[in-house]
Amino acid sequence: MIDEKTISLNYIKKLDYPGSDAGIRYMMQAVLRITPEEEQRLKDKAEAEGKEYKPPKPNTICVSVWPEPLSFGKTKPELITSKDFPLTEEGKKEAVDWINAEKAADPEKYKA
Repeated sequence: MIDEKTISLNYIKKLDYPGSDAGIRYMMQAVLRITPEEEQRLKDKAEAEGKEYKPPKPNTICVSVWPEPLSFGKTKPELITSKDFPLTEEGKKEAVDWINAEKAADPEKYKA
């Protein structure tokens, strides 16, 4: 079982956070989830203010899980399950709870 206290949100904000726990592998990535309309609105606002458009900072933790033994890049896409969470301490806790629940829901898939 993964303990959310051992995972740093500041680390996730800067780098991909890979890990594993007795049969399950996971990756936490900080990503920007924004609609095309919202992005265009922000671009228009920057242009109207005479500023250069800079994309917003990431706002989401994208968490992916898959069975061992392969790395993320070597695992078949159909074996990877992903879900998004807010890029906050609460979101990090929800992400870890989800990883633990995924492992518990399918022990055969994630056996060590």
